[in-house]
Amino acid sequence: MVIFPLTANLTSASFNTQSYTGKISILNLQVSIPCPGHAPLIADELKKLNDIIDVKFTFPNYFDISYDSSKVSRQEILSLDVFKTFNTIVVNEIQKTL
Repeated sequence: MVIFPLTANLTSASFNTQSYTGKISILNLQVSIPCPGHAPLIADELKKLNDIIDVKFTFPNYFDISYDSSKVSRQEILSLDVFKTFNTIVVNEIQKTL
C-alpha cells in the first residue's frame, strides 16, 4: 500500500520547462484502480506515449499528467488500453503556454 504507489512517482520524465516554448497541458484523472499498488502500472503506460512530460500519482487514485498538447492529444491519452480496463474520469484540465 505504500511502496508501490511511491514508485509511480520515481521515474518521472526529466523535462526542462525553462527552455521549452510550447503548449503544456495538465490532465487530472481519477482512475478506478482497485488499490494504490496499481499506480505504477498506470504511470508506466502513460510514460510510453511520446511527449508525456510528467506523471504524478496522488493517493488514493488521482493522476496529474503533464504533456505537450501540440504533439499529443487528450484523446490519445484517454484511449490507452489501460483506461479501457480501469474506468477514468477527467477531473480537471489546465493548459499553459510557456
